Formats: sequence, structure tokens, C-alpha cells
Amino acid sequence: MKIDIREQLAGQIVDAIKSICDHDINFIKVDGYISASTNPERVGAYHEAGKNAAMTGKTVIVNNDNKLQGTRKGINMPIIHNGETVAVIGITGEPKEVQKYAYLAQRITLLLVKEHELELNNHDKKAQINYVIHSLIDEDNINIDFLKQVMRSAGISDFEKDFTTVVIKLSSRYNPLNLSLIETDIVETIKQLEGSIYTFNYPNEYLIISDSSVLDKKIFILENLASRNKKILKIGIGDGRVITRQCESYKLANLALFCNNKEGSISRFSDLDIEILLSRVPLELRNTFLQKTVDNINDEDREILKIYFEEDMSLKNTCDKLFMHKNTLQYKLNRIATNTGYNPRSFKDACVLYTALKILDISKN
Repeated sequence: MKIDIREQLAGQIVDAIKSICDHDINFIKVDGYISASTNPERVGAYHEAGKNAAMTGKTVIVNNDNKLQGTRKGINMPIIHNGETVAVIGITGEPKEVQKYAYLAQRITLLLVKEHELELNNHDKKAQINYVIHSLIDEDNINIDFLKQVMRSAGISDFEKDFTTVVIKLSSRYNPLNLSLIETDIVETIKQLEGSIYTFNYPNEYLIISDSSVLDKKIFILENLASRNKKILKIGIGDGRVITRQCESYKLANLALFCNNKEGSISRFSDLDIEILLSRVPLELRNTFLQKTVDNINDEDREILKIYFEEDMSLKNTCDKLFMHKNTLQYKLNRIATNTGYNPRSFKDACVLYTALKILDISKN
């Protein structure tokens, strides 16, 4: 593939060579026209010696000004990359004087050209991975051979194993313009998950498709990421599916996120139970259920209920967790029973109140 050197890169090359020698530098395209120069007046001019150097692949030395069209004395060196001449570098001045800079000028140019080519290749690779991930999660048709080719380029060769989709969601309160503050942390974390591909989904989420077995072993890596970035992000994890069914894993990862209203935490679909059903209840019915149950109690009472249920309705454990006297807790539970019509110490009523708290959590999302 012949690389196309744009004006910005040509300008960078000219500036880099100028830093090692006190002579005018011209970047000449293979068609003979100057696209960048330390002498702005020469940009766009035809350079016959440069054209000759590009055609022959050999250095052209000019000993007199204007001997060739648009040419001043100096040296004109073809830059050969991957077996093809991609440009010519001209250094203006007495040939014997400027020739000593020829080797360094060629080396600088080739280094910058190769660096640019790597950037282009990486950009193309990222674009392909982005296309593959979105095709998989959106359930679009995708050529299987192309899918395997892209996966192999990312170091994944076993397509029969299960893969899991992970969604890293940045808080809606987080300014997308400041994404660079944490994106390095996120990307470096993802790189530790061997057998994974990822992409950034503007404006606020990363999508990862990871080898399920690797993810299970290295889940602590994502837990540490969430812990380091509390109040900034949360993570949802789907379940393991064959690579072509990641649309389902993606939906389950989002369901896990939907049921989780805490930034700085991880929610796995495999950890959900009643939330799977409650998330499907229409909003109008959810609101009606909340009005019938916990609308008449305050945030303090709701937090007491939450701890009470987390401690399996144990008065002693709840008191220890809340640093509360047993009589005070009993009083507050009785008050909750009065205000809601459901007694938290009755198993059946407790189930109703527990369900209401779960709906509240889901509704916050």
C-alpha cells in the first residue's frame, strides 16, 4: 500500500530536518510539486530536479541555480518506503556543504513516515473492531470470515468458546470533555483482559467483548477499576454466549446496569434474581405499587428497612449495623408498619416491602 503523505506530515518532516541544518528544506511530491518548504514562496512550485529524483529513484545533485525548472543548487534525495518512492527531500545550498545532512534527512523522513503509517494502521484496526462490536451487539449481519480476520488480528483465534459483553458506563454527571482524565485507566485495565476487544461508544460508555473464562478469573481487575473511579462509572456484565450472540449478552449487561444505581460498582447479570422480573414491569404499575407501599415513609425509614433485609430480618444484627438500641429499632419498625400498612416483621408483608425497595432502586435508573 502506497502511503499518501499529506501537507501536515510534510510540514512536520521539513521542520524536523530544518532543526539539524541551517538550510532551506523542500518536501517534493512524486509529481514534482513542492508541498512544504521552509521558504513559503516555493510551496506549490514545480521542481524538475525533484521530479527526476522521484522517477529514477536516485539522488539528483544540482550545481547551479535554475539549471532545471524551479530548481536551485542543492541535493534532492528520493525517500523510498516499502520499495516505492513516496517523496523527495530537497536541501538548498552548495552540494558539498549540504550533502553531509543527506543521510540524517533521509532517516528522519523515513522514521516520521513509518510512524504515520503505524498510526494509520492502528486507526484502520480500531475502525474494524468498532464495526465488528457494533455489528455483534446490534445483531446486524456480518461476514463471518471478516469477523474472524478482525478477531485474529486482536489475538483471538478460538471462536468456539463463550464470550461476554461488558458495558462500562460513565456517570451522566461526568463531563465528556474530561474523558481523557480516566480513559488511560480504563484502556490499561481492558488490556489486562486477554482475548478481549473494545470500543468507545460516544458519549459515555465503553463496550468490551471478552473471553468469558478470562473475565471470570480477572473480574477483580474491573472491580479495582470501579473502586478507583467511584462516582464516575459503573460496570454491567452480561452472560457468556457464542461470539455471534453477543447481542443477547449486551442486553443482559444493560439490564444489570439498569438494576444498579450505584456508581463505582459492578453488577453482573448472574447476580440478579427478582430484579429480572421487576425491570419488565411497566412504569405506571411500578408507581402504583410504590404509592401503595413505601410512599408514606421517609428516606431514613427506607434505609432502616434496607439494612434490616440485608441482615435477614435479624433485630440484633440490624441494631449492630445501625448502632441502634433494640427498643429504638422496634419502635421504628412499628412506625413503618403503621405508615405503610405492612408489618416488616411478618414474612409476607416483609416480601412486599422488600419488593418495593427493589423497585425504588430500579426506578432511580
